[in-house]
Amino acid sequence: MKQEISKWFWLSVAVGLLGCAEVRTPVAQSPLSNEGTQTLSQMAPPPPAPVPPNASRVTATVRKYAVLPPGSLKKTLPLVSPDQTLYSLTVEIHTSQPENSGLESFARPGTIIEAFSTDEFASDLVGKRIEATLSLTGDTRGVRWQISKVRTLP
Repeated sequence: MKQEISKWFWLSVAVGLLGCAEVRTPVAQSPLSNEGTQTLSQMAPPPPAPVPPNASRVTATVRKYAVLPPGSLKKTLPLVSPDQTLYSLTVEIHTSQPENSGLESFARPGTIIEAFSTDEFASDLVGKRIEATLSLTGDTRGVRWQISKVRTLP
């Protein structure tokens, strides 16, 4: 019985190997020659797609303020100059509209986002309502919200 199982096992292994030997790498005809030579087909990944131009004029409440020393975001995309200090506001968006008619608005009311700027903010913004411009930057590898034109609301 043991020999019979062993025989069937090795027979199935041999059949499997023979089947794999017939698998071929996909090839494509070379467009540069008519001789019928074959080349390996290569597909390059698509280039990163940038975020479309956008700007949202929002009203929001500032939930958190942070200062990020140079190099803090060196392993994230989009890239930031390694010697650049960044300032971060985490905001809860209340209203959002395109900053002008030619741009999309990606900011959505009810969401909480962290937005970055190279401009310093007053640390007393936490808890206050603001009006600001938010823009989503980057590409399919990574995105980041940028915040500008910040003013406090009464």
